[in-house]
Amino acid sequence: MKTFTIGEFKQKLPEILQQVAKGESVVLEKGRRNEKLAIFSPYIENQTEPRKLGIFAQRGKVQFKQWEMDADEFLGTD
Repeated sequence: MKTFTIGEFKQKLPEILQQVAKGESVVLEKGRRNEKLAIFSPYIENQTEPRKLGIFAQRGKVQFKQWEMDADEFLGTD
């Protein structure tokens, strides 16, 4: 994983984006102490297969109920 200061990041932005597009992660650092500020990594699409429940697979069933809330209820201004 390569690291860049903010100044280097500004200068080399197109090159860094190419590296990220190829699958490499990049760390952005700031200040004299090179504090880690952010990580830039490739975007990965969500997996289409459902997640396994593991040890709780046989213990229950998940149900989602449809509900609606208007703006007044959301803001608590009834």
